[in-house]
Amino acid sequence: GCDKLTSIEIANIESMVVEEGSTGRENSFHDMLAGTAMETNGVIIAPIEMMGDTRITLPSNWQWATKLKANEDPDNDGNFYTTFFDSRFDYKVENGFKAYTGIITNTEDDERELRLTATPNKIIPKGDGVIIHGGSGEVLLTVSNGSAERVDGNVLPGSDTDTTAPDFCYILSYGQQRLGFYKYEEGKALSAHKAYLTYEPVPGVLAKALRMVFVDDEVDGIESISSDSANSPIGIYSVSGVRLNKLQKGINIVNGKKVLVK
Repeated sequence: GCDKLTSIEIANIESMVVEEGSTGRENSFHDMLAGTAMETNGVIIAPIEMMGDTRITLPSNWQWATKLKANEDPDNDGNFYTTFFDSRFDYKVENGFKAYTGIITNTEDDERELRLTATPNKIIPKGDGVIIHGGSGEVLLTVSNGSAERVDGNVLPGSDTDTTAPDFCYILSYGQQRLGFYKYEEGKALSAHKAYLTYEPVPGVLAKALRMVFVDDEVDGIESISSDSANSPIGIYSVSGVRLNKLQKGINIVNGKKVLVK
């Protein structure tokens, strides 16, 4: 007989769907799950775009899952990171990874920092962007049937479709000889289901001074947020704190410093 299956990995939807009006099920998704496969608590591993496809009904003891690629921090062997966002489902992070949401807080020294806290029970709430950290290059996420509460103040948004970067957008990448969030050009393409950071600095506070702190103290490697150039303007403000589109005559605040335009 057939070996019992614990998971099936699908590359595309065409092999899974029975055409409307068809009575034949040759090579269909239902045949793939027929017999002993349906007797196990299995996992359907598929691309993120296929999650919850209405043309497919999973057996009650099966669940959707997807895989993500995580990138290794060159300065910290064995530490892999990626970001994730989905507004449709809650997910559970498997295979030794953790997911973190972030909020911006003030320190005792009146500095600002991004505090990253692991999500309870490794569940990613739908609509919350997260940083995912673990010890290998592949993350397995399974769709959770629960309803996790979103994290108030989380500054890691994302989109279910490809989009463009808003102003004050930072993405997780390797630059300036360290892994971190770096300033991303407004209007550039952002991939679907990737989280990014939004942080609008107040006059006098540079984005690169914003530190990242993992609350559980188990993570090394990501230390700070930095702009992609120490000399690139983050924002232009009047002396009263009103954001400007361009330099005006008189005193302007650029990158936290006073600039006089005659």
